[in-house]
Amino acid sequence: MSKRFLRFMFILGVYALITSSAFAKTDNIRIDGDHGKLSAVIQTPDNKSQYPIVIICHGFTSQKEFTVLKNIADFLEADGIASIRFDFNGHGESEGRFQDMTVLNEIEDLKKVYEYVRTLPEVTSISLAGHSQGGVVSSMTAGELGEKIKSIVLLAPAAVLRDDAIRGNLFGSIFNPLNPPEYIEIFNGLKVGKNYPITARDLQIYETASKYKGYALMIHGTGDNVVPYTYSLRYHEIWPDSEICIMPEWNHGFTGNEIEAAKLAAEFFSRTLNENIKYFTQPKSVRISSTPYGNNLLSGQYVQADDAKIYYEVYGEGKPVFVFHGGGVGFAYEMGQFIDRLKDKKDKYKVVSVSTRGHGRSEIGHTALSFEQKANDMIAVMKKITDQPAILIGFSDGAYTAYKVASMYPEAVDRVIAVGAGTLRKGFFKGKMLLSDLEKADKIFIEQQKNIRPEPERWQEFINSYMSFWSEMEAGTELFSSIKCPVLLIAGDEDDHAPLATMLEAHQIIPNSRLFIIPKAWHDAFHENFELVWDAVEPFILQDVTDLKPSNKVEYNNHFKYMD
Repeated sequence: MSKRFLRFMFILGVYALITSSAFAKTDNIRIDGDHGKLSAVIQTPDNKSQYPIVIICHGFTSQKEFTVLKNIADFLEADGIASIRFDFNGHGESEGRFQDMTVLNEIEDLKKVYEYVRTLPEVTSISLAGHSQGGVVSSMTAGELGEKIKSIVLLAPAAVLRDDAIRGNLFGSIFNPLNPPEYIEIFNGLKVGKNYPITARDLQIYETASKYKGYALMIHGTGDNVVPYTYSLRYHEIWPDSEICIMPEWNHGFTGNEIEAAKLAAEFFSRTLNENIKYFTQPKSVRISSTPYGNNLLSGQYVQADDAKIYYEVYGEGKPVFVFHGGGVGFAYEMGQFIDRLKDKKDKYKVVSVSTRGHGRSEIGHTALSFEQKANDMIAVMKKITDQPAILIGFSDGAYTAYKVASMYPEAVDRVIAVGAGTLRKGFFKGKMLLSDLEKADKIFIEQQKNIRPEPERWQEFINSYMSFWSEMEAGTELFSSIKCPVLLIAGDEDDHAPLATMLEAHQIIPNSRLFIIPKAWHDAFHENFELVWDAVEPFILQDVTDLKPSNKVEYNNHFKYMD
């Protein structure tokens, strides 16, 4: 995201407050917190099976129904984004004593809410919003959780609390900061315990928050006499790509500006959370999935494979199915239709979507590319997930990887579905691929990938190595004859990357294979006619492996020798 610094911003126009939507679903729940049960309200958009969610945190002495926070939840719901707002321990309807509250145990409360939210199957990403002390808690939690948090909004974040604790001044109550009393009376009969200033003076607020690298917005008023807006400026310094709105004369609680403040926050979340992930040159008419496969950090994990960390996502429980995307500009999201369909089979499959080396969130490493290496990467993931033979579904480069895994590790593979991967001889793929040309073809995809990849500065280097590897790549009798498990080959009759003749030849060589041809379809045949592809895939994966017999190989087809 481009760096934008909005020093003074005026809200133009009048926004009507959405106090209640006819389509909202609101549930009151209780969550185990650090000091007892936390009272929470979860608000979800109706008619959506999946959605991003924002955890909303109130400030010191406040509660979850604070006007600005409730407004944010309503605006988010109207935009298809869920939210959960809760009372910290000792506040509102939550258990615990106010005098036992500290910033540190509020961070633990927030982590408990995060852990609850991340288990919800409908949630696609998690973001944070926090006002005042809730902003400090949100920023430090985001620093600890890192990329698991998609975006964050801080409203008048009270990072001054550390300085106040060091000075021995808490809302006008003066105390010895080196030896605070057992309790410090503040206002309205409230008092905080000595652990509050003791822990506050040692907080590494900005140091911890700086570890967060995602989207961020600060909203602060120049009329704030509780927390000077310079504390938001400091956040903007540690998050160079963040956005900031410094609003003339707005006070700490945004009195009289509750709607405008909420609108700013909700608009920011709308921009950062409703960003649609895509695959390379995806047509607008093609719908893949509402789950951002390949960038769904709620389900994402890493495994170390030789000199690179390989990223993968896990969905469901049951028989293991590993899904491998295509190469070059391939991305896990392109396989979303397969993953969605398998996920629909409740408790039947554990679906693992793997980002292959140098793609998506997986590292490139420094060793020369080879399919032996790719197979070893995949087996590292497979061994971490299961000790059972697995179903492998691969497209293009991912299909060749599946072939190699089946050849090198036959005990680990139950069966293979291979789309667009036939026999191959040296030199079939040649030429150069420039990142600048790819950007001209699909700028949105390239920009998304630059934000996703751990080493975007090495992307062109990887492309060069990848094209060199493919120009020398061979797949023939030695590979295909060594595959003993059942294989379903799927070919588009208009595929010029894996021409039909090469698919037919691979089918003739693989001992236990069957070939399914999709009419009027290119390399990614499943994007052009997924239902027809699934009609072939589903019975193949449902059948007992011992019952999967090969097609009768027609001798006449051996006359078509692409490899000779």
